[in-house]
Amino acid sequence: MHYIKEVFLRKPIDHMHGMFTRYGRGAFEGPTLTVNNGPVIKVDGSIHYANILGEVIVESSLQEYSVSGAIHAKRDIKVPLKAGRQAVKAGLHSVEVEDTIHSDGLKMVYNDFKDAYILLSLTASSGKWKLSCKKKPPKPGGKVDEKFFNATLEPSGLAKLMEEILFDVKDKNFKQIEIKHEIIIDELVGTPELKKDAAKFRLEAKRKGKIKRILTVDGKTTETIKEFSA
Repeated sequence: MHYIKEVFLRKPIDHMHGMFTRYGRGAFEGPTLTVNNGPVIKVDGSIHYANILGEVIVESSLQEYSVSGAIHAKRDIKVPLKAGRQAVKAGLHSVEVEDTIHSDGLKMVYNDFKDAYILLSLTASSGKWKLSCKKKPPKPGGKVDEKFFNATLEPSGLAKLMEEILFDVKDKNFKQIEIKHEIIIDELVGTPELKKDAAKFRLEAKRKGKIKRILTVDGKTTETIKEFSA
């Protein structure tokens, strides 16, 4: 389940803290997504939605996929994919992969590395299922790349897409949806002992704040704000 959905359903998850460690106090541009509904479903979005789009695809269409790209995590990466170049830089483990694998194996990758950037491009062996994703995370502090990935889903993928990402959309017969978020960090919370180490405090301090969700469905915009602590 995506961490934005978790915040709005008030069901915090273990890896949610890692989604916010990049933020200090202030207001920041958050995840973005555009969905065009038709004979096939077209999706563009920021890196924040790359993992969940991969999950949606492989859970909606059980078959083999050609896979290429990279995985970046703050721990050792062991996955059932042929590994190429590997590196560790500033505590971030990275591995490039290229393989053909059944969706069951890909489900394991997405499930086991929910706290990682799984930046994979997927092409299904049949049908129009496809995900094209950049291999490197964008540099911190820059403008959000709203086209970090693009995906094509067949209509049978709409139900899973609505369950995981468009959870607050009631009508499945929409033409276009745009989603933007603003992440507002009000406070970093930690023990007096933790605050003595600035680098450790930045990584381990709990973030308290709000997420503003701006949802535009066929031109009609609504805004919802939820508080969170992670």
